[in-house]
Amino acid sequence: MGTLPTGAPQQPPQQGGASSSGGASPVIKLAMLGQAIQGLAKEFPNGQQGIQMMMKGLQMIQSSAAAASGPQNVPAPPR
Repeated sequence: MGTLPTGAPQQPPQQGGASSSGGASPVIKLAMLGQAIQGLAKEFPNGQQGIQMMMKGLQMIQSSAAAASGPQNVPAPPR
């Protein structure tokens, strides 16, 4: 298991699931996650395979969120 660099702030694990996020929208959270992953890529150049896997996963989540928030086709009522 890896350890945090000495300059990294340590935060206790949050409890309560997604509701304890402080009210940030999912789009903002995904953008922040993307920035964090890019920061990891700079700090850990030897971990490119893992970084790529995280970015692919992030892209999948973003596309899923975009599909869920987009206009939904509601079928017309039968006549």
